[in-house]
Amino acid sequence: MMLADYSPVILAFASVSIVSGISLVCIFALLLSRTALDRLIPVLVALAIGALSGDALIHLLPESFRASTSSLQVSILALTGFFSAFLFEYWVNLKNSDLSDGKNFLGVRPPAIINLLASSAHNFIDGALIGSSFLESKTVGVATTLAIIFHEIPHELGDFGILVGSGLEVKKAIVLNFLSALIAILGTAIVVWVETQLQGAEIWVLPFTAGSFLYLAGPALLPPLLAHPQLRKDRGQLLAILVGITLMVILKVGGGS
Repeated sequence: MMLADYSPVILAFASVSIVSGISLVCIFALLLSRTALDRLIPVLVALAIGALSGDALIHLLPESFRASTSSLQVSILALTGFFSAFLFEYWVNLKNSDLSDGKNFLGVRPPAIINLLASSAHNFIDGALIGSSFLESKTVGVATTLAIIFHEIPHELGDFGILVGSGLEVKKAIVLNFLSALIAILGTAIVVWVETQLQGAEIWVLPFTAGSFLYLAGPALLPPLLAHPQLRKDRGQLLAILVGITLMVILKVGGGS
């Protein structure tokens, strides 16, 4: 069956279930050597940069301007999304810094608790974004889901590393990380329910999403790539960025929207 045969709601919940399952990638990461992970993660981050920026500029913002009667409203919401993402990351880093030398709680260092709370909020937002994107159009939904998946793989690996490094056993870290990922489904459910009560909610959510994606693709993920530029070393990452953007272009052309 084709995507057209399924309702946007079914596709949204199917997609967010896949995204939630991404947290289990940590199990397979245990099979890889540290050297292999060090080589793989930067490429995955670069792929996420291309997909997130491509989704924001090729899908989300054009759809937002098309659906809204006010370009100023779209621009302000996009800026709100951008700086909200910045403030959220700033708060997480601040709390981790403040609690880095704190006492353990049940054998877990406080940064792990902050990480779980922040990751849960992040996953909830991801679920909401997926839901609102599919309610706008199936093409935008697929594009947003792919962008989130590419971002989630290195993100989940990083979260897993923090949990283990904070004193959790590997199995317990995998379970807690997975439970945190499941909160994305709640985000999708709430957005779908709100849309049934308040038509047109995606007009507000899509530009906000675009702004947050541009922050993730820029200030949040780019600095490590620019820290020690070496063309021979970085060409794989540059290619991965182009691949991420190309995937968004293909979805745009193929989706006809």
